[in-house]
Amino acid sequence: MAEASKIVANGVESENKENDKEYIAKLCHDMFAKTAEYLSGEFENTADEYRLLEQMNRATLKKYVEMKDISVNINKAMKDLNDKCNCFSAYTN
Repeated sequence: MAEASKIVANGVESENKENDKEYIAKLCHDMFAKTAEYLSGEFENTADEYRLLEQMNRATLKKYVEMKDISVNINKAMKDLNDKCNCFSAYTN
């Protein structure tokens, strides 16, 4: 007579194939549920990082716009001063 296959789970040997199948199915279901939970958390973390990156890009854009406005104003002031200087150069030469 063939010996029944024995499955050792949590230190207990089992010879009941139906219980073994149920136990293995439960373990598989548990594994897939935990894997899905893990992946869901990883995707959520990645999405949070992308949202943070988007906020940082918007803040950087605002700073660059401010810097551009300041440089445009400085350029205009420099041109005005240069024009005034050129007007006075006629009197100084």
